[in-house]
Amino acid sequence: MDKNLSVQDSIFLACGFALLIWAIKLAESLFGVSLSHLGVYPHTASGLFGVITAPLIHGSLQHVFANTLPILLLGSMLNYGLNGDKDDGVILGASSMHHFEQNLESMGQGPLPDSVVDTLNEAWELTRSQCVKYFRP
Repeated sequence: MDKNLSVQDSIFLACGFALLIWAIKLAESLFGVSLSHLGVYPHTASGLFGVITAPLIHGSLQHVFANTLPILLLGSMLNYGLNGDKDDGVILGASSMHHFEQNLESMGQGPLPDSVVDTLNEAWELTRSQCVKYFRP
């Protein structure tokens, strides 16, 4: 991609994704079907398909509602701020508005240093066996 998306295109894309997950959940409810089989199922080859489909399915209308604002806000920001030519990626979390603002400022400072990435990878290897296996039928 030669340039980043415009703000309007970024918002439009995020709104389109939010509308898509609402349409899927409403269709699921109206037709009385469950798409839970399209979720991620660890330790199965067929469960790998869920890596692609899981973001589109939700357990309840409340689940979709709770995800709509984050999809609109974070989706718009990420689509606008990321540059595919640089293999950009973002992990964004916040416990307060101040923390959120600090995260936004940090997004412009480039990738994490290799030493930090190495430390995070080492921490994962040390804790991997203690992590709860996530499985939702």
